Parts: sequence; structure tokens; C-alpha cells
Amino acid sequence: MLFTLTSEQKQSVIWISLWGALLFLLFLLSSVLTPFIAAAMLAYALNPGVDKFTEFRIGKFYLPRSLAVVLVILIFLSAVLALILIVVPVLQKEGVQLRDQIPTFLLKLNTWAGPKLREYGVHQALDIDSIKILLNKQ
Repeated sequence: MLFTLTSEQKQSVIWISLWGALLFLLFLLSSVLTPFIAAAMLAYALNPGVDKFTEFRIGKFYLPRSLAVVLVILIFLSAVLALILIVVPVLQKEGVQLRDQIPTFLLKLNTWAGPKLREYGVHQALDIDSIKILLNKQ
């Protein structure tokens, strides 16, 4: 054998291998696990609101947890809907202005970054036509 490992090194190799295998498994199952991870994060974020609502008293009765969950979800969805209703019209208006300013931005980027890229051997112009060609190649 070329070299021998101490017990601490063997333990480290085992743990690194296990973590690597776990990360590889998570990578393989990412499309399946994504909704569950998103739901867990949402539940974790909204749980304090549910706890606050369950502390409320209506007369001598406490608000049931299931009703508190429904209220918190409705409040969350209302906030998301309000955000969408506020942001989408602004994006529609600003998107036209952004589209008109892209050629100017690319010209400034090309004059600034072009010489730096050529120093590193990248001979690519940063104008609209060359970017379209570059994107269509891939």
C-alpha cells in the first residue's frame, strides 16, 4: 500500500464521501425535491404568523390553528397579488425604455470591456448583431 491512513483520516474520508454522495443524490433528485423544499421554506416563514393568530382570543375561545393557517395563507397570497399588480405595470412601462437603451448600454460596455477582453485573447465585439450570432450558435 502506498500510504496508510490514521483513524481520524479514515473518518474524514468516510464523512467527505457521505456528504459527496448526499450532494450528488440531491443534485439528481433536485427536480423532484424542489416543490417540497419550497413548501418547507414557506411553512417555516409563515409559521410565526400562524402562532400569533392562535394566541388571539375571541371571547373565551382561542382561534383554531387550522383557521389561523387559512388566514395567514390568504394574507400571504393577497400580499403576493398586490405586489404583482404593482410591479407588472411598472415593468411593462420600463421594459420599453430598457429595450430602447440596450444598444447604448452595449456600446458603452464594448468601449469599456472590449480592450480588457482583447488583452485576455477574447476577440468578441459586444454589439447587438455579434451577441445574436453568439447566442444562435449555442
